Amino acid sequence: MTTTPKVEKKKGISPVWILPILAICIGGWLLYRHITTAGIDITVSFKDATGITAGKTPVLFKGNQMGLVKAIALQKDLQGVDLTIEMSKGTGPYLVEDLKFWVQKAEVGADRITGLETLLSGSYIGVQPGVSKQPARTFVGLPNRPPVAENAPGLHLILQAEALYSLQVGSGIYHRGIMIGSVQQYQPQSDDTVRLSIFIEPEFQHLVKTESRFWNASGLTISGGVADFKLRLQSLTTLIKGGIVMDTPAALKASPQAGNGRTFPLYKDFDAAAYGLPLTLQLTSGKGISEGSTQVVYRGMKVGVVKSISLNRDARHSVSARVLLDPRAEGILRSGTRFYLVRPDISLQGIRNIETLVTGSHISFQPGDGDYQDHFVVDEDDYIYQTPPGSRFWLTADDAGSLSVGAPVFLKRCQVGEVTGFALSDDAGHVEIETLIYTPYAKHVRTSSRFYQLSGVEVNANLSGLRVHTGSLKSIISGGLAFYTPKKGAAATPQTRFTLYGDHDAAMDSGRARIKIVFDRFEGIDIGTAVKYRGVRIGRVTALTYGREYKDATVEAMLELQTAGLLREGTQFWLARPAFSPTDGGNVGALLQGVFIEMNPGKGKTRRDFKALPAPPPPIMPKTGLNLVLDADNLSSLKPGSPVYYRRVVVGEVTGCQLSPTFQQVYINVNIHAPYRPIIRKNTRFWNVSGIQIRGGVFSGISMTTESLRSILAGGVALATPDNDAMGAAVKNGHHFVLHREAEDEWLTWRPEIRK
Repeated sequence: MTTTPKVEKKKGISPVWILPILAICIGGWLLYRHITTAGIDITVSFKDATGITAGKTPVLFKGNQMGLVKAIALQKDLQGVDLTIEMSKGTGPYLVEDLKFWVQKAEVGADRITGLETLLSGSYIGVQPGVSKQPARTFVGLPNRPPVAENAPGLHLILQAEALYSLQVGSGIYHRGIMIGSVQQYQPQSDDTVRLSIFIEPEFQHLVKTESRFWNASGLTISGGVADFKLRLQSLTTLIKGGIVMDTPAALKASPQAGNGRTFPLYKDFDAAAYGLPLTLQLTSGKGISEGSTQVVYRGMKVGVVKSISLNRDARHSVSARVLLDPRAEGILRSGTRFYLVRPDISLQGIRNIETLVTGSHISFQPGDGDYQDHFVVDEDDYIYQTPPGSRFWLTADDAGSLSVGAPVFLKRCQVGEVTGFALSDDAGHVEIETLIYTPYAKHVRTSSRFYQLSGVEVNANLSGLRVHTGSLKSIISGGLAFYTPKKGAAATPQTRFTLYGDHDAAMDSGRARIKIVFDRFEGIDIGTAVKYRGVRIGRVTALTYGREYKDATVEAMLELQTAGLLREGTQFWLARPAFSPTDGGNVGALLQGVFIEMNPGKGKTRRDFKALPAPPPPIMPKTGLNLVLDADNLSSLKPGSPVYYRRVVVGEVTGCQLSPTFQQVYINVNIHAPYRPIIRKNTRFWNVSGIQIRGGVFSGISMTTESLRSILAGGVALATPDNDAMGAAVKNGHHFVLHREAEDEWLTWRPEIRK
């Protein structure tokens, strides 16, 4: 029987077509992605392509990349280059006809420094957004960064100056050392002045008031003479690049905020800006008056300066002095004010104003009432003096020292009073000194105030440094006093009696705790040696006496009163030396200060005499975390505070070190912070990562490894724990590990799963 095969036609797509269809789908997807994510090509023309590289030079706006240079082509007339730039797709709405481009690169010249940040990152093309609505794809690049757009948020101001000084486009505007804006452009005017456009950043525009003042701070400003020498430098940046300082006088802080377009004068220097109210004084002669140097002084405070002197065409051939007055002293411009010249006066009655032999003559005044007046005739009598009103207080001292009637009394280096008389006590055992504190300052004298002598010059020199205490020239010659108030007390009355201390240190010590410490080793201790607690200076050595044959020394020290609670049985003192490391900022000055006395507080009864330890005590282990000991051949560059890393995360720190009992090794104490305690197991490995590890050779290649910049400077330790079962059991406080010199390659591959 013959069987006829039955042929059936298979329905559907043959598997042969699957791959072509898949390829078409992928190709279509890639085409779609290219179309939807492709950037926008634009053309920007520049004079040259210096610093620009196709495929590398980015287009940046506020540090964000908006595009990339694709190609560079010479123009047909060879007058420039055309850059093809692919801008990011989302930049389409911003590509308008007034969009500005420029090449930002480092430029260093005699009058200009720009783009220093590009020394490392390379040149880039900067962008400033436009305000037009007209789209564009072709642009002409600018030779330099354009000024901030007039409609940009912030404050746009005009400065009118006599000259450009050392300013340039990009010069900073500073307030209290902070850069708040910059010079955008400048242009000479028909009246021989210079007009500068400046921009204040939005976050600082509230600082500029209608009465604010701007002055040139470019380069160095040197003025004055031997008695009034001034040297001003705002910053190294203003020395090189020029700069302007803005400030508002305290008396004018309430003036309204300045608005866009306001014009301010740009003063030549600080003095011209600070003393701005003009007045003129008529004198019989210009003797003792110097332009730019002679000051107007009231009760020791400078309130003005003579800017210029001119000869009058009158029968007496008098002179006129033009003065610029501090606005805060505007109240003296009244018809009743009397001005007089203060200069040395030597006679049989004594010497007056002797300090002016060095400081030079100055002008003073007695305020008056009346109508506004800005022209005055200086009194023929060179010296007018009346004892000003004030409150009188009595001071008690062992002797009067170099004090005399008229000796000044100072508060924070300002004269606030004077000595008016002396009297011996009934038993002649001490001297009573009458002082007058002027009315405006009498409220600062409290029952807790401390007075001390400021006579002569006191110099203390030792390994702890050089200290010089002195007052003004007048106090050096005729004696002087000063006072301060360490804590608030009740207002003093004329019945309040004060002790007059011999100097500032004696006044300070009157409220401190006095202790004695006996040292067997006392090398480097001297009067003034610091006493510290946790790195903070809490006192100083005030006296030092030696035992028989100099076998020991007893130190007397004065400590801050708030440290009294630390002075108990068990309190430890020892001689320490300042540490020095790169992480301390190169504190070379600390090395020159010599030794200091360190302490650890005790917990027993109150005590004031102590026996110093022969050496620093061992480090105190932290109470939290896990305290371990690493056994090392040497300390390397490790020190207290050096970090301990796990996977480059800081998990602990070095707390101290000491030699092993056999002196063959160094025991390095380490504290692992509590959250990372489960990482440490019996088979954990530790190695030193201080500095930079360099491996390899010329043919095999060189590899440099470091854990962090901190470990380069301060030293550091890294650790690794084996995988899973190989890690071993957890360890307890005090467990010892070997500190290896470097890691084995296998350790760096360990990735254990550790659960808390």
